[in-house]
Amino acid sequence: MTKKDILQAQNLENKSHQLQKQGNLTQALEYQLKAVDIYKNVLTQDDIMLAKAYDRLSYLLQKNGYWPKAIIFKQKALETYEKKLSQDKILLAQTALDLAKLYTTQFYLDKAYTAAGKALKLFNQALTADDKRLAEAYRTLAAVYFADDKVGQAIDYASKALEILQKSSDSTSYELAQVYSDLAMMKFASGAQTEAKVLAQKALDLYGDTSSISPEELEQLKMILEA
Repeated sequence: MTKKDILQAQNLENKSHQLQKQGNLTQALEYQLKAVDIYKNVLTQDDIMLAKAYDRLSYLLQKNGYWPKAIIFKQKALETYEKKLSQDKILLAQTALDLAKLYTTQFYLDKAYTAAGKALKLFNQALTADDKRLAEAYRTLAAVYFADDKVGQAIDYASKALEILQKSSDSTSYELAQVYSDLAMMKFASGAQTEAKVLAQKALDLYGDTSSISPEELEQLKMILEA
């Protein structure tokens, strides 16, 4: 390892950060790829610096729509974290949770169940019962069950997420709206249309500005209200 190489890689990562803040995700990804290539040549495969670079690369690949590659690099990051940072349960849990979300988007549901379950177990060991990060783990598990057409279990986990957010002192209206939206879609899928409409309206009320909602989600909420 040479200090010059490491400094060059860090400068590339800093440039990637700047481009991301400017909304230029394509170039941000290009600079992060260059940084990772340098790290790979000068660091061992289990180096934490490389793992963190992989983690960031995964995020940018996801943002650019390269889902399978995003999964690969998130897996690499988690493997190193588990070897080198086994006591950092929060980091391990968050990385596993991110991986579960990626698996779910690609319908790798068996892997998604495993990763989300791991995240929930670690969060339960490290957090208080009203920590909103626990709610995110339950919400992710709900999404896995919903993708697997297990609507009843999805509703149970989403309801648990909502319960935690309602108790948490730092939850936001946006976070509550997300779970109300999830529950509206799940209830609608279960045939409980009246309850789904109430939940959909709560979600929209909490979102307030509909520009913060994806077009797909907004369309689904409107469809529920108009059913």
